[in-house]
Amino acid sequence: MKNQRQQPEKQTRRGAITLLAVVGMVVALGGIALVLDQIWLDMASTEMTAGVEAPALAAAKLLANDNLLKSKPFQKRDHHFEEARHVAGDIAAQNRVAGRPLHLDTSPQGDIRFGNLTRDAATGAVQFLETTDSPTSVLVTGRRTRKRNNPVALFLQGISGTPAGDVIVQSTATIDNRIIGIRPNKRFAVPALPMAILKSSADPKQTKTWDIQIEQRLGRDLYSYDTKTNRVVLKADGIPEIILRSVPLGTDPQTTNIVLLDLNNNLRDEKIISQIQRGWQREDLKRLHGELRFDHGLVPMKASCVVASPVARGFAAMIGQPRICPLYINHTPYGKQGQGKVQLAGLVAGRVMSVKAISGTETEIVFQPTLLTTRTALLPNNRLTNSNDEQNSRTIKNRYIYKLYLTH
Repeated sequence: MKNQRQQPEKQTRRGAITLLAVVGMVVALGGIALVLDQIWLDMASTEMTAGVEAPALAAAKLLANDNLLKSKPFQKRDHHFEEARHVAGDIAAQNRVAGRPLHLDTSPQGDIRFGNLTRDAATGAVQFLETTDSPTSVLVTGRRTRKRNNPVALFLQGISGTPAGDVIVQSTATIDNRIIGIRPNKRFAVPALPMAILKSSADPKQTKTWDIQIEQRLGRDLYSYDTKTNRVVLKADGIPEIILRSVPLGTDPQTTNIVLLDLNNNLRDEKIISQIQRGWQREDLKRLHGELRFDHGLVPMKASCVVASPVARGFAAMIGQPRICPLYINHTPYGKQGQGKVQLAGLVAGRVMSVKAISGTETEIVFQPTLLTTRTALLPNNRLTNSNDEQNSRTIKNRYIYKLYLTH
């Protein structure tokens, strides 16, 4: 009788243990499902971060365009915003999030917004203020949500109880023209030419200077750059040009308005041509500690006023390409080979529109200013400043060069 009573008790205990084991397994599987789903959502968020950063940078780059250099700079403003949205949308679609292309709403009230970043004086928080009046930042929002009917599907939907999850990521890219110099790095060379243009002259007869021809808009306007065909065409576009002309050996070097710079190239033609093609790398600025900056004043440099035919052909190969170029003053010649010293006074950007070899050592280059964005530009500091603060008011903004960077 005793054994008969113990058998049901053992069976009851076994049943209870089995039930507890099943419950434990369900809880464990639910926990694993939640962990796996969270990992999957985190991966989707990481993919979306890359997917919105590239469109933000591309759209912000288009905020600085040559239209700003024309006499009526804002007459086609809406067109450039539309183009920036379109480019951002195309780039986003090339990125995949959780196995599907990232689609952005490119309508004016969609996922791509234009504005400016400001810092709250009281809290120090950075705020994005939407505006189409001279914006300098682009905010891109990537969305995979249930509201849009494109959520990220989860792995273990039946166990976790949620069939899909929402992923929203924002990225902000900014252009800033408070430029104090340039610095190449391991990833990016400076898109610059190893030449300098005469900024101004104490000689009233020398009118072929940047200040007179470009800033005062007294230069002729014969060429334009067609962004659709990526070609230079003989057609006025409202942006003046400056004619740069080197001098032949044996003539007065003070009559030139262009010099080649000794950027660790010893003014040798083959090294100059290489720098024309690839831009400036850190070793080219070795004597300047890897950077060229103007926040401490003028920068002296060796130069040559002779542009030989091989170098002229190197410039001709770069026709239409936007490049940074220093300005110089106070040319002091020495020797008989066109060499001398100049003082670099700042940076501009432009395109070589035409090149003509006059003689073996005399070259004529037509150069037109352009707007250029680069991640190699140097700002006064790495912190955002309000447009009306004291430091910003002392910083002279560069009309032609903008720093492009992510500000999130």
